[in-house]
Amino acid sequence: MGTLEVGRSSAIRQLRRSDVDLERRTVTWRAASDKLGFEHTTPLDAEAVSALAEHRKRSTTIGDAWLSSSDEDPSKPRPRITFKKWWVQAEKLAELERVKGRGYHSLRRQFATELKATPLRDLAYLGGWKDTTTLLKCYQQPDEGTQRRALESRRKLKVGGLE
Repeated sequence: MGTLEVGRSSAIRQLRRSDVDLERRTVTWRAASDKLGFEHTTPLDAEAVSALAEHRKRSTTIGDAWLSSSDEDPSKPRPRITFKKWWVQAEKLAELERVKGRGYHSLRRQFATELKATPLRDLAYLGGWKDTTTLLKCYQQPDEGTQRRALESRRKLKVGGLE
């Protein structure tokens, strides 16, 4: 999963060329397009940098254009409904059953769960959570693999010659 996939869909669809710095491998999430008004800059992974570099090569826009502009009016970002349609198309291509509630936020839950070994403050910042409370209460999910690794990493105690 690329770094951009964990952003909120509204923040992603409102990204501009100037928000992406391919040399530094960063993206700036603008307060104006973030539902929490949280402006911050996060690193991009190699997959996202590659995709954005390819997008930039194919793009016919100049200046500080939207990364994904509306087909009807290039001065506006692509409509929200288009992202919803893309999600449904992606599910069909992946031959996934339609599950109520599964959408872009499910990617944020997966991101938070996969990276739960990351220091909490860094993970919150990467995912655009202003504080760790929401991250812990709503996004990180318990999983058996993490629990087993935790148990296996416990130090063995010796009690009266027994291990």
